[in-house]
Amino acid sequence: MATIQSGFFVTKPSWILYSDGLQLLELSKQRSEEEKKIQQRVELLHIFARASFLAFIFSIEALANDILHSEFRAVADHEIPDDMAEKFGVNKKKGVSWCALSDKIALLPYLCKTPVDWNKTFFNKGSKDFQVFNELVQIRDSLAHARPVKRKIEIEISPSRTHKMVDNFPENFWPMTKIPRDLYNLNEEQAEIAKFSIDWMRSQLDSFLDGRLSKENWWGSEKIENLATVKRGEDAPKPKL
Repeated sequence: MATIQSGFFVTKPSWILYSDGLQLLELSKQRSEEEKKIQQRVELLHIFARASFLAFIFSIEALANDILHSEFRAVADHEIPDDMAEKFGVNKKKGVSWCALSDKIALLPYLCKTPVDWNKTFFNKGSKDFQVFNELVQIRDSLAHARPVKRKIEIEISPSRTHKMVDNFPENFWPMTKIPRDLYNLNEEQAEIAKFSIDWMRSQLDSFLDGRLSKENWWGSEKIENLATVKRGEDAPKPKL
């Protein structure tokens, strides 16, 4: 006699995106070695690097949301003190989910751990690591609402008709990370910057949460929840093979 149970299979999008980023980064590095050997542009290098970069930076907010909706959360939206809500732009009716990503990240340690020491727990937003993270958030936002990108260029006209284009002007790059605003030439080095930033952010959150993210591989784990028996016996439908 068969027993049928119904429930929900819960996955973490941040882990899926991050894993994709790792695989794509490795493929980009392989093509980089190929490009060095033949001394010609290998388009797949940049395709893999762009895809890796995007996977990494989109996994950042997914990680924040994974934690925000996890068993770690201890403070509800309506329990956030008014002065803290004002400082971090929390609309208590809409909740923390609607906050800017950098504010959401900065609030997570407080939302998941009480009592809390404000000075020890919150990120130092003036640190270089946080500024790099914040710039990646800006890049992510610009890509989510993408529009044409203007890149300053100069062309050296040669009598031999072998002209040279120069585009390494400061305004063509993001100031902190030096990532090109035009992603056409993005390579594995820029994808590595995004990987380093999310690794740093995850390690910081893990330390604030007393190692609970890394314990038992919480980040990479999946689970089944709310299981309940819905039908049993001979009338239960047979699985389709």
